[in-house]
Amino acid sequence: MQSIHENFARVLGSSLSAYLRTFISIDGARIEQLSWAEFSRRAPRAVTAIALRMRPQEANLVLQLSHAALFPILEILLGGTGKSPANIDREITEIERSIFNPVLRMVVQELKSAWRAVSPIEFAIEDEAAARQVLASMPANQELLAIGLEVRTGEAAGVLNLGIPARPIQALLQESSPGKQESSAADCTKMLRLIQRAQLNADIRLNGPKMLLRDLLSIEPGDVVSFDHPLKKEVELELNGTSKFEGHIVAAGNKRAFQVKHSCQREAVRTNSTS
Repeated sequence: MQSIHENFARVLGSSLSAYLRTFISIDGARIEQLSWAEFSRRAPRAVTAIALRMRPQEANLVLQLSHAALFPILEILLGGTGKSPANIDREITEIERSIFNPVLRMVVQELKSAWRAVSPIEFAIEDEAAARQVLASMPANQELLAIGLEVRTGEAAGVLNLGIPARPIQALLQESSPGKQESSAADCTKMLRLIQRAQLNADIRLNGPKMLLRDLLSIEPGDVVSFDHPLKKEVELELNGTSKFEGHIVAAGNKRAFQVKHSCQREAVRTNSTS
């Protein structure tokens, strides 16, 4: 769940930034299990709630977008800067909702793409009347997986919350987890094909070298920082913050590249100790 929605936040932020031609930052992805009553009680004071139908689960997901996040985007869509929207403590009008719909469809599309690595879930936006009925009829004790994301547009910041019904999602995750059922070769091939498109953050790091704080404070443009790291000593390639390979930085044409020498020994030792 954490990985799915961190990827959702990262890709949605990039898509909205390109669409609105301004930088939109979305991050956080904190996950809790809450009742519908608690989820509603924690909602921001000024918020727009939208119901999404999940298929084939035939369940409803609740999307909350605080007006501190919604109105800066809406102002940009109307030609403004989005820096200081006024009068956000009100419901959005029908015209504003219509203008905002392309952004909402983008949110739904990126959510669908993020979940594709686990299961091909379809998300559809309920119309306003159906959404009111869904929100009013939801039992207070219904368990939800609550995902909270921070949406930042320039100096303005708000939240995007997702309330996903826990029971169908837990059943879905259990079905796809190892040990519950034997996966066929076709299932494994399909899963591999799906996750091959997943993006990883790759970082090359000099793990170990240190420098004095006074030297750091005195750095100026043009200075050369010398580390106690021999040229022949290998550096580490980290994938999503975990050291995986050791090797050297090399030239590949007009670009820098990383030449893998072997798997990171620290990772192998840690794996053996935990097992």
